[in-house]
Amino acid sequence: MGDDGKGISLDDVYRLLSIKLDGVDNNVEELGSKLDKEVLVLKNKIREVEETNRDLQKRLDTAERKLKYKNLIFFGINEQQFETDEHILQSIKTIIIDNLGIQNFYVSSEIANAYRLGRKTVKSRPLLVEFVSNFTKKVVVSKRSQLKGRKIFIAEDLTEKERIERKILVEAVKRARSNRINAFLRGNKLVVNGEVFSYDDVLENKHSSYYSPPAPSQAASVPSNPSIQSLPCFPGD
Repeated sequence: MGDDGKGISLDDVYRLLSIKLDGVDNNVEELGSKLDKEVLVLKNKIREVEETNRDLQKRLDTAERKLKYKNLIFFGINEQQFETDEHILQSIKTIIIDNLGIQNFYVSSEIANAYRLGRKTVKSRPLLVEFVSNFTKKVVVSKRSQLKGRKIFIAEDLTEKERIERKILVEAVKRARSNRINAFLRGNKLVVNGEVFSYDDVLENKHSSYYSPPAPSQAASVPSNPSIQSLPCFPGD
């Protein structure tokens, strides 16, 4: 009640409440609009960060690939107890000249570096060989099928991304061959009955007329250490 003794009517109360509620609604609407704008800004920033990360990952993959571009990994070469660099180079030279039949191979001018991978154990560790030129590496790769039937084999020094992709492609080759379909790898391509498929083609099932591709999740556990990753060699790769 006021000083004049008159009470406030319900209409006055409703009117005051309505004014208050209108003000609250306006504030909520303004706050909601402001939040929407801030969310949009955050989404755009997240999109930019994701794009930047994808670009950086591509650059890292490219840089890693360049570091491994001239490398090969030799498996099955006996490791001597007190092995020296000279022993390693001589072993590689013997394999390249005697087993692969590559004549006029000079270690001092053809090999930039060579060393064992991983910690020393009772088993012979793989040998990573860095060639001076990619041409020499390709020549060695082209001859490695001559090691078939021996305990020695040669694999490319792949990045983790390439190993995951190669695992899926190798599984595709195995499945094709189990169905008596002619298939092999040529570099990072799958060749089925003379038709060439890329890694993306396999994931997109573009070779479905032959068989289905393995799920990408199956390759998630591929080890990142090339010393424990051995890949089969196929003709024409």
